[in-house]
Amino acid sequence: MTPWYRDVDDDGHGDPDVVQFACMPPDGHVGLGDDCDDMDAARAPGLDELCDDKDNDCDALIDEHSPQNVLCKQCTLFARAAHSYAFCTFARSWTAARSECKQRSGDLVVIDDVDENAALTAQGAVTPGTNGAWYIGLGDLALEGTFVWLDGIVPVFVNWNVGEPNDAAMAEDCTVLPNATGLWNDQGCDPPGHFVCETPAP
Repeated sequence: MTPWYRDVDDDGHGDPDVVQFACMPPDGHVGLGDDCDDMDAARAPGLDELCDDKDNDCDALIDEHSPQNVLCKQCTLFARAAHSYAFCTFARSWTAARSECKQRSGDLVVIDDVDENAALTAQGAVTPGTNGAWYIGLGDLALEGTFVWLDGIVPVFVNWNVGEPNDAAMAEDCTVLPNATGLWNDQGCDPPGHFVCETPAP
């Protein structure tokens, strides 16, 4: 007896919660029980992600980068290793940018090392419509002078420009990644700016 999984949407992937044991496959059943939505043929493991507010490839992320999805919701998408990035060129404050990123199953980018910083700097420089710098997920909002990543994560890697962070006018609590140098600068959190999201959320 073999388990067979009901495949309502006929995409070759069955509902893992609806199983029938038989020697031969019953009508409307398949051998794979890994579908995340058996009522929608546009959602199944192995499909390319599209910009359609759906998790097309069943990886719990929505509208991330794929060969078929390089521009979505005013953001240029870029992939590196297991992470997808969205370079968004509509302006938001730092806090509003975080909200936008969370709507994309992510958060503002956390930069782990020099290679990731270089890759993001290069991609930012070729992204159409950039203003030259991007909000990233680093700030000292919780404790003045102590810059941490999102939700208090202590940086392992930093790449400040000379003389930064300088907290000019005691009003610079957020961080931007400039295209020209890749060397970080602290600035105010309220001015609307472009930003980089990362999925999955760091």
